[in-house]
Amino acid sequence: MNVWDVLSLDVLRGARLVAGKEHCDRRVTWVNLMEILDSLEQLQEGEFLISTGYGLFEGSHLLEGLVGNLCSRNLAALAIQPGYYINSIPARLIDDADRHGLPVIEIPPKITFGKITRALLDELTNRHIRLLENSRQLGNLVAPIRTPREVEDGSEDEGSFIGEFFDEILDSSSVSRYGALIRAGALGITLSRTYKVAVVSLGDGEDTAVPEARRSTAMVRSILARRCTMAKVIGNLVVVVYSTDEAGGKGSRPAAMDWTAVRREIAAAGDTPVSVGVGLPVRSWPEFQKGFRQAIKALEVGRCLWRSGFVSEYSEIEPLSILVSVKDKSSLEEFYNRTVGPLAEYDKENSTDLCRTLDTFLRVSSRKDAAKALFVHRHTLDYRLTKIEEITGHRISDANDRFRLYLGFLIHALLRPEPSSDRSQER
Repeated sequence: MNVWDVLSLDVLRGARLVAGKEHCDRRVTWVNLMEILDSLEQLQEGEFLISTGYGLFEGSHLLEGLVGNLCSRNLAALAIQPGYYINSIPARLIDDADRHGLPVIEIPPKITFGKITRALLDELTNRHIRLLENSRQLGNLVAPIRTPREVEDGSEDEGSFIGEFFDEILDSSSVSRYGALIRAGALGITLSRTYKVAVVSLGDGEDTAVPEARRSTAMVRSILARRCTMAKVIGNLVVVVYSTDEAGGKGSRPAAMDWTAVRREIAAAGDTPVSVGVGLPVRSWPEFQKGFRQAIKALEVGRCLWRSGFVSEYSEIEPLSILVSVKDKSSLEEFYNRTVGPLAEYDKENSTDLCRTLDTFLRVSSRKDAAKALFVHRHTLDYRLTKIEEITGHRISDANDRFRLYLGFLIHALLRPEPSSDRSQER
């Protein structure tokens, strides 16, 4: 893509080339915005520089050697939008640009920089992806794409380009949109789809590096790789990225991850419990890092609740994740004792089931639905709720009290986790 191609974009209709016409075949590789042209060391070769021209009035010291400096950095072109800080592009700048061969473009005042940037980045992205798709020799453009493979000791091939790409996406906030889209296109990954990030752990989460554990982890990665966009071993975890969009097109992967089927297949290959943490849906590439952190948090909370053998969705445990981060567990214990604790003690001493009654009611917030779920008469439910108010000292009709009781149940789940049997296996 060269300067002429940029000028042909619809968004730049009305823009005027005022200098460097003979050099508009310069290649454009990126776009940069700079209001004041006084920090030029950050500029890179091939950039299309856009500026308001702040301080570039006739006789300004900023004009001294400016064009020569820009040309020494092999800038593709300079676009200036008069109207904000200057009335017109200085004649000296135009003369210097013609002499040095730097294309200078005057942008109409009504065009926003955001629209220009988006249009230019989209065009650059589309051109590169088309080039990669049409080329039969990708090796001339990017390093050959390899699929993750297992090596003899069970570790993942760290040279996997898909794995390296997601390493960058998940771990770095500095990846540019343009760079991400280009690399994703080369790898056949559509970042505009909706994805989820998950982390898979074997056993009870103890970090071990024995060969058997490494081989088990590699086996899990191999099973998951057939179902997702990326499965990569990182430490003692398998990090998974998969699309949740409807499947379609040749070679497309399943739209949803069936974790029940995955755990069943893994169990058939070995008897190690499998635990999974899943983040919220990711709808744009900058959210991958957030989804990764959510998956880790979901796994941590799941271990507090069930220890091992579970699938923990961040969407379900988000309130618990806040409680897990509380360092002073004694304060949680005290809160529990002031809310649900007395009710649990009453159930234990009298062989009643008032905790389940309250928990059910708080979840449905309707007496009719709660009675139906508990298989009791409405009057029976009313009697139980009255008894619960007497024992806990909290009023069911008060929203703040209901919230405190609900929070008490969440704390109970953390302080007295269920055995890793029934509930974790059902998930």
